Amino acid sequence: MTERGTGHLRVVQAVNAMHFLEVVTEGFLHITTIYDKDEARGAYPAVHSRHFGLLGQPIVTHSRASARPRGEATCI
Repeated sequence: MTERGTGHLRVVQAVNAMHFLEVVTEGFLHITTIYDKDEARGAYPAVHSRHFGLLGQPIVTHSRASARPRGEATCI
């Protein structure tokens, strides 16, 4: 929930990943994907994207990381 509206989170299970899609009424879209564990690294590869607009212009950010079972994140 935001000051101006509500957001919805949808979780989609894929064959080798879990997708989290958040859509907020202000027009924001956030997508996070966490992939199955990379046994060689002992971590779960993940990507996160944010889509929104600012002053009428589209803005997109994207980041990659690896999530560890203890909740620690390591940027790659």
